[in-house]
Amino acid sequence: MVDGIAGAAACTVYEPLAGAVVEWTGLGFVPLLLVVAIWMWN
Repeated sequence: MVDGIAGAAACTVYEPLAGAVVEWTGLGFVPLLLVVAIWMWN
C-alpha cells in the first residue's frame, strides 16, 4: 500500500517535470516517459 501511495505521489510530482522536459527536449522524449510511467505502475 505504501509503495502504491509513494508511486502515485512520485507520478504527481513527475508529470509536470516530465512535461517541462518534453517541451525542452522535444517529443522524442515521450516514449522514454511512457516506459518510466509503465514501470512505476508495475
